[in-house]
Amino acid sequence: MTDPTGKMFVSYRRSQADIAEALITSLHEHGIRTWQDISDLRTEPTQPEIRNVLEVENPELAGGIVLVSEDVTKSDIILELELPRLHNRWKNEEEFFVVVALCPGIDYDDANEILSESPTLLDFSDWNMIKLGSTADTPASADDVATAVLTERVRLNHERLDEDHPLDVSLDTYAPPSHASRPAVTIDWSSYFADEAPTPDHWNQRLLPRLQRVIDLVEESAPGRSLRVRGQAHLPAAFALGRCLQTTRGIDATWLQYSAGQHSPWNLHTDHQDSGLESTLHVNDITGSDLAVLVCVTNEVGAAVGRSKSSLPDFGGVLELSLSDDIGSSLNTSEAAHAAHVFRQAVQSALNELSATSTIHLFMAAPVGLAFLFGQQSNTFPEIQTYLLETTDGARTYQPAAALGN
Repeated sequence: MTDPTGKMFVSYRRSQADIAEALITSLHEHGIRTWQDISDLRTEPTQPEIRNVLEVENPELAGGIVLVSEDVTKSDIILELELPRLHNRWKNEEEFFVVVALCPGIDYDDANEILSESPTLLDFSDWNMIKLGSTADTPASADDVATAVLTERVRLNHERLDEDHPLDVSLDTYAPPSHASRPAVTIDWSSYFADEAPTPDHWNQRLLPRLQRVIDLVEESAPGRSLRVRGQAHLPAAFALGRCLQTTRGIDATWLQYSAGQHSPWNLHTDHQDSGLESTLHVNDITGSDLAVLVCVTNEVGAAVGRSKSSLPDFGGVLELSLSDDIGSSLNTSEAAHAAHVFRQAVQSALNELSATSTIHLFMAAPVGLAFLFGQQSNTFPEIQTYLLETTDGARTYQPAAALGN
């Protein structure tokens, strides 16, 4: 039986490595794990390893993606091994699925001719196919392939789960996902943080639109399904995911907060227990358009914000949310729900007093699960500019990250 949380096998020619890489990047950003020769093959003979992973009912794979280029006709491994075995798995496993994508310059007739070269009675020549368009269009077209894969993947997982069982989602930015249990959707942004933090353009023009698309597709393909979210993510990313799942959207979402060797479910609907989070508003200019919100739960943020002043606007007000003498102490599930409630009430009160505010500037030192809950509580707020804490030459400063519209 196919495991619908498994990887997608990517079949392609090495001559098309750039196109394959664009496709794989999009798949990872859309929450789909992949099996690729250059990253998953072990140091042993190629064909036996590929043959093994493509064996019927091998749980490592959920499906396959065939990238068709003109020189596929010159690859015995693709024609005689990968394509027949992918087709055989599709034929014999109800939940195993295959998506066929055409490289730039390949039309449907070309693809039919190329795929019919596979020496089997049944092949992919009559398959529905997705064209990647011109080379310049490849990134956007790769998203079309990822959308098709994610839609089918979520549908299959949704149909398999019991009605009251949540769909598992992960968001990882520090390193590729390596969760003991395999979430159905594994959003992987780690490549953008490998050397340095993403630029604001990367955040706002690539990562955020894809994150919103993932949640939209999950909602469409698994209607009424609750979500259980986890991951090792930077705070702006977790906040952005929470904002995609605002309470007004009606999707029940829980963050699994990892602490002391175990995961605790953090959810806004949990009974509240006083967290000790207190708020203080400092008003500088009631006509100002920028409000700073400083969240001090695991550490103080004021000094790092102060060192970042040269790149920040003048703030009409500064709202501080702090555990005061208890900064750095751990929160339990009920305290986290209370802290998220305090966050919403305090920010809304500050916006009422500073009615000219058009942008909230959010600086956080908090558990990642709390950032997620804060994002869920941000409906009706104006644009929120998040910031990422960075250390340069020993100095900790905040740099712009995701800008989230209302």
